[in-house]
Amino acid sequence: MEHIKAWFDPTTSTVSYLVWDAKTRAAAIIDPVWDFEHNSARLSTASCDEILNFARESDLSIDWALDTHAHADHLSATHYVKAQTGAKVGIGAE
Repeated sequence: MEHIKAWFDPTTSTVSYLVWDAKTRAAAIIDPVWDFEHNSARLSTASCDEILNFARESDLSIDWALDTHAHADHLSATHYVKAQTGAKVGIGAE
């Protein structure tokens, strides 16, 4: 059985997802957000770290970091997920 948990990012009005298989504990993070604070122009990984912490506490193996499309509405944190977990990165060819 698969499980899905969603995180809403109010700054960009986007949703990131963690999807996992309950039996194998294999998981994917979909559309992770890299936080950008407009006034200070600072980057943060707080939103993505919240997902990674949940995965760690749930004993999940992050095998994939996926972007559903090229994002104009937020900065993607897929490469941060890869650096933290060794996950493969994927995005559609089109």
